[in-house]
Amino acid sequence: MNTIQPTLERFADQKTVVLTTYRRDGTPVDTPVHLAVDGDHAYIRTYETAFKTKRLRRRPEAELRLASNGTAPAVAALLRPKDAHPVGAPVHVHACELRGDESRAAAAALARKYPLLHGVLIPRMHRLQGTRTVNLELTPVA
Repeated sequence: MNTIQPTLERFADQKTVVLTTYRRDGTPVDTPVHLAVDGDHAYIRTYETAFKTKRLRRRPEAELRLASNGTAPAVAALLRPKDAHPVGAPVHVHACELRGDESRAAAAALARKYPLLHGVLIPRMHRLQGTRTVNLELTPVA
């Protein structure tokens, strides 16, 4: 594991964070996500047809914030996403969809942090739904 960039340090131990993406009309949309931090980058996972995937492809600028339930077990964000409210100052990030070895490295980082959820359950759920898993890298911007 690389040394964590100071901007991302506060997110490293959180189970859930809030990612803010933007609709076409500029309306912000807050979504609780699981995040793995490795050095200068943070990784999230979603699926091909998710609205956040579409929003990030259209406009890769987003914001990360701590979640009000960020230290609760990670499964809480899946079961009760409305409980994750953004807390604190945002970190502006640029999202980039990963492919090949980079995508596998992101998947491994997420599986290390969330062995059951991202090592087994979520990838299997995506396969059963017949949708492609998408790993994204979030890089802080000034």
